[in-house]
Amino acid sequence: MAPLPNTASDFEVCTAAENAIEAVRQRVNSRQMTERVIKRAVSLLTFLQSTEQHKARVRWERAEILADLPHDVTEAEAKVALQPTVREACQEMDDRQAHKRREEQKARLIQYGLAEISGYPWRLNQDGEITAEEYLDADFKAGLQRTVKAELERALSGEETTKEVEELAREIIEAELG
Repeated sequence: MAPLPNTASDFEVCTAAENAIEAVRQRVNSRQMTERVIKRAVSLLTFLQSTEQHKARVRWERAEILADLPHDVTEAEAKVALQPTVREACQEMDDRQAHKRREEQKARLIQYGLAEISGYPWRLNQDGEITAEEYLDADFKAGLQRTVKAELERALSGEETTKEVEELAREIIEAELG
């Protein structure tokens, strides 16, 4: 409004005011749209059980993407621009959850393999593979347990079947006795 001369007509003053208001309205709408898009993406990540650190990284990436977009971008265009980042974040979370499930399954399988130690040496004793003294020796059993546990931790991925773990535990025991 400052550049208008004092002799400007009411129409010129109104037009200048409307132009100034429209520029402010566009900026406000752009900020609101940016906030809506970011909140939507963060709420999606929250729904998918993301960590705070992960959400902060995604917010930062979104802010960078939105800053590079033209000022007159529509909300739909902004969402399209953000889709690869959201997809990548979701894939990272899926990968993390799958890794966690495999680690939990691996721990269960190791416990299953260790349970094999209690029954298999008895069968070996019955078959004459080991003596009664070895079968009853606590140090012998503890050594077998340490060996089986270490080998299973090294060898398992968490995707094996219990039958495979059972066979592997037996192989480890036999190799240790061998």
